[in-house]
Amino acid sequence: MKELKIGFLQQHNSADIKDNILRLSKGISDLAKRGAQLIVLQELHNSLYFCQTEDVDKFDLAEPIPGPSTKLFGELARQFGVVIVTSLFEKRAPGLYHNTAVVLEKDGSIAGMYRKMHIPDDPAYYEKFYFTPGDLGFHPIQTSVGRLGVMVCWDQWYPEAARLMALQGAELLIYPTAIGYESSDTPEEQQRQRRAWQTVQRGHAVANGLPVVTVNRVGHEPDPSGQTNGIQFWGTSFVAGPQGEIIYEACDDDEESIIVELDMDHTEQVRRWWPFLRDRRIDSYSDILRRFIILLTVLLLSPAFSKAQDKPEPYIDAALVSHYMWRGQDLGNVCFQPEVGIRWKGLELNLEGSTGFTRDEYEELDVNLSYTYKGVTIGLSDMWAENTIDDDRYFSYGRDKGHQLEGLIGYECDLGSLTWHTIFAGNDYKINGKRAYSTFIELAIPFQYFDLDWDFRAGLCPFESAGIELLGEREYYYAKSFGFNMVSLRATKSFPLGKTFKLPVFVEIHTNPAAQRARLLMGVSLATL
Repeated sequence: MKELKIGFLQQHNSADIKDNILRLSKGISDLAKRGAQLIVLQELHNSLYFCQTEDVDKFDLAEPIPGPSTKLFGELARQFGVVIVTSLFEKRAPGLYHNTAVVLEKDGSIAGMYRKMHIPDDPAYYEKFYFTPGDLGFHPIQTSVGRLGVMVCWDQWYPEAARLMALQGAELLIYPTAIGYESSDTPEEQQRQRRAWQTVQRGHAVANGLPVVTVNRVGHEPDPSGQTNGIQFWGTSFVAGPQGEIIYEACDDDEESIIVELDMDHTEQVRRWWPFLRDRRIDSYSDILRRFIILLTVLLLSPAFSKAQDKPEPYIDAALVSHYMWRGQDLGNVCFQPEVGIRWKGLELNLEGSTGFTRDEYEELDVNLSYTYKGVTIGLSDMWAENTIDDDRYFSYGRDKGHQLEGLIGYECDLGSLTWHTIFAGNDYKINGKRAYSTFIELAIPFQYFDLDWDFRAGLCPFESAGIELLGEREYYYAKSFGFNMVSLRATKSFPLGKTFKLPVFVEIHTNPAAQRARLLMGVSLATL
């Protein structure tokens, strides 16, 4: 059995920062001597909870990372051979501040850091005034005692954050916290809030099969402005096991220094009993990325609203790209690429195009229809191109016209997708005049890293394909014979624009190994959420 001894300090803070840190240091020393391997401190543990008011002078409390606190607590970690989870007011740059958890390894080094992602703005909790939302994403921190899923306070109310940590191999969810009662609430309401706070985190433990460690401050801290009666921090620091069971719960009105022993192997057994990760329907959760879904599930399932269930979902996208590369082909310079489509019950109708900024540049308009069921997609595309042949009129079909008809079949799973494309009609002939049935097999693997959306793609042509005349040179559709003709990697960062649109900005390297070509592309688009 793999045991982990976790120590935590539930502390009442004062306005004397030196005294707060001195008591923390003594508490860490005591926990380490009692056998703690991992020590977790409360949120913003060096000072009073200064976010009760908006005061620019409070920015003087912030410090860089690395800085004085990481040096002090790092030395304690090294001295006692323990891992310490700290919570600091980070000064990243002038005017740029974060609420940051820093994990210190037992050799005193910084194992990793997490910047608080969810920032509250409630009476007496004016954190948006002080903290910029985190930009490091939700990623566990590897330490000598395990992979720690460290988040901060307000993050503890969001199951998505806990899930992302669990899916990346976190062995423990940790929440340094500062939360308490609002004095005007009734005692009954205060207890409902405290228990709801604990219940939602126990839910994270159950849903992910992971232990949860939450450390809160305790005691009353006055409001410097006098507008409220201050905050009575409710303590109740606790450790829950992977079935949500309370292993230890601190009191709500006094300081505590506690060591809890955790059986870290128990997670594996619980996940075998309750395989929630196995049974997730990841193919059906796309709407989770939307801010709000107007039609409630209850209404969708009721007979009276059965027609509303069929409501189509339209979308648009308009991109400006530095160069048009398509399946390894070089099709033009700077161009505008609009897209409009509609989805309905697995069906999708899509129109997309590309146009340059001079009359003689390549232009394209594609009409795509597809149907997806349980990850399998079949589709049909009518691809029309201008300025590649003599007769490129849109409503003109035939051997030497501007249209190509392509069919596809593909399969998508949580790792990515694999799609087979074949042109079966239209202008698709080999140099010898025989129909080419030009085929392209594409692998796509999306992933996230450093808070960016990445998309890796690789494509090959299994046999000789058609060619087109473009800018005076014969451009083979994919390759002259079997070969890899596309390997690309795109990194995208999306910025929200209100409640409906987003602004994705991307950089891509697009290569054609068969033709020994490579391009660095950049682009920006306006798209619906």
